Amino acid sequence: MVHRDRVPMGPDETLDGALGNTIRLVQPRKGYRFSVDAVLLARFGSEVPVDKALDLACGCGVVGLALLALGGARGVVGVDLSTAMVDRAKRSARASGLSDRARFTMADLRDPRSLPAGRFPLVVANPPYRPVGQGRTSPDPEVAAACHEVTCGLADVVRAAEVKLRARGAFCCVYPARRAAALLGECRRVGLEPSVLWPVQPRAGEPAHRVLVRAVKGGREGLEIRPPLVLHGRDRRYSPEAERLLGPP
Repeated sequence: MVHRDRVPMGPDETLDGALGNTIRLVQPRKGYRFSVDAVLLARFGSEVPVDKALDLACGCGVVGLALLALGGARGVVGVDLSTAMVDRAKRSARASGLSDRARFTMADLRDPRSLPAGRFPLVVANPPYRPVGQGRTSPDPEVAAACHEVTCGLADVVRAAEVKLRARGAFCCVYPARRAAALLGECRRVGLEPSVLWPVQPRAGEPAHRVLVRAVKGGREGLEIRPPLVLHGRDRRYSPEAERLLGPP
């Protein structure tokens, strides 16, 4: 583990842990900070280990670095439109001792020519959850881009995933449950066949608020819908399953 004093930090940044401090992440003190959704996506994507993975709109690098820590990928390439986010992802990799297996670079996923060369067996993404005009858009540009479709939309993310996937490669994504139909429709439109849908509930008996989806490039029809993952018990603490997924490998 690389300690904080070995990683340059800005005065408005923090160094935070995930997966039981298995990885360390450089984040803005105020602004967009990763949520449990990113860690759950990494767990989901790690179910079928691959040699390399592409993380679209990687932010501080949490999903890609978690994939490495979990053994879901031996190498990761992350791309983001924000130079500040790419810089934080590089420092996060250093803080996590994973710089030799993680590469982060600027790219606009709306332009396939700017994406890394080659094709990947796994592409992961935690896309913006809301269209512009739905809910209040944050005045912070990083928060706005992460939460609303300011710099890219769902169709852009899915299209980029299809372009960079190998045949029979998997696209894994976390998305709001209420927009699941749009996600599944976009995947099928570009030839990514949904194979697994895993609902995530805040508490037992409540409607799902997130879905984890795996779609396979050129896959056959046949969707596995898993029993819901329940995040919290009645005491508002994480459920045993959530604790296992969010804790160390």
